[in-house]
Amino acid sequence: MLCDTPMKRQSSFADMEYPARCKLTRREKFLTDLDRLVPWTELMH
Repeated sequence: MLCDTPMKRQSSFADMEYPARCKLTRREKFLTDLDRLVPWTELMH
């Protein structure tokens, strides 16, 4: 996940444009969905 770590520094205009919350990348979302949908334990045996 791409997350901003809390640091004590002056905020910039770019910081105000983007939320400080974590955001899943497209790749991470794809892999999360894949893990949820594919029965990996059954395929690995």
